[in-house]
Amino acid sequence: MNEEIKNLLGKAKDVAVSAAETTGLAINAAGRKANAVFDMARNNIQINDVKNDIGRRFKDIGALVYRTHVKPETSSDGLAKKLEELDKLHAKLAELEKNAEDFKTKAQCPVCGNMYGKADTFCRSCGHALRGETPAKSDGSDE
Repeated sequence: MNEEIKNLLGKAKDVAVSAAETTGLAINAAGRKANAVFDMARNNIQINDVKNDIGRRFKDIGALVYRTHVKPETSSDGLAKKLEELDKLHAKLAELEKNAEDFKTKAQCPVCGNMYGKADTFCRSCGHALRGETPAKSDGSDE
């Protein structure tokens, strides 16, 4: 009977250790998912900020063009600078929108947390088999 209790306690210990390891993995995965959702939200906020900046630049450029029309002697030196600023903002917007698209088409490896694409069969970082897993949408839901 004493041996049976030792075996039972040994099995209970093994189950508890396994449960703790699984819980740790789940916590790490939840943390990675939370970070991905945060990154996506931050990217979307930056997109809105850049779009607002672009709108302000268009308004400034329009006012400058009108002043030049009304008073032909008005210098249009500031126009080139504002157009350069606008070009930089459009480049930044394109980069942020590419990042947003990446959030939609990629997912994180459940083992190492690195990003992988829909066509990937194995994680390029840790080699984990991704077959059967589809990239989850990074919209905060688990569909």
